[in-house]
This record gives sequence, structure tokens and C-alpha cells, in this order.
Amino acid sequence: MSYFRIIVPIYNSEPYLARALRDVRKQTFKDYHLVTVDDMSFDQKAIKSILKEFKPDAAIFNKTKRFNGGSRNVGCERFKDDLYTLFMDNDDEMPDPETFQKLHDFIEAHGRPDLIRLPYIS
Repeated sequence: MSYFRIIVPIYNSEPYLARALRDVRKQTFKDYHLVTVDDMSFDQKAIKSILKEFKPDAAIFNKTKRFNGGSRNVGCERFKDDLYTLFMDNDDEMPDPETFQKLHDFIEAHGRPDLIRLPYIS
């Protein structure tokens, strides 16, 4: 069991996927599972190369098109005992390496709420 399960749906994201996964792997808080779900990308060869570098705990390749919501649901089937699930799009950035630690500290300070919604910051 990990504290976080980070689910990243992937679709034709070769130009920016490495940046997103690098931001996850740079986090100082390491108690998480990283789950990627590729939704039948046209650039799967490049995607597989990127995933080989960042070694997700589960790399799933859909055999039928699921679209973003469906790929998130597929990702939720892995590591069901993790305490919290975070959804991260394949082009998101997380430049602060303390993001997971800050989120963990907030959760613990507020009695482990059932749901936390983070605002989108552009």
C-alpha cells in the first residue's frame, strides 16, 4: 500500500510525456505508485521508450479506445489499497518537487478527508 496512486492517461503525448513523468519522479515524497494508461496512441513506440526510462509501477496499454475517463478508470484497477488517487494529465507540469509532500502534510493536518479537489492553475 502506498499513500498516493498517480494515474496518468496517455494519448499521442510523445512531445511532452517525459516532462510530466520527470516531474513526478523528482518529487521528494516517494510513497506513491505511478500508473500510466496508454489509450491506443499512434506514437506507441516513442511512448514505450519514454516509459522504459521512467519505469512506472504499472504501464497499461488499452486494447480498445477508452478515451480519458475510461483510461482513468482502467488505471484505478491497479493498486486499489493506496490511500489517495491523483489524476495527472500527460501534459501537466509539476515544477515544485515538494508538491506531494505538501499535499501529504495538508491531508494529515486535516484528518485525512475523503476527497480533496485541487484547483487547476494555468
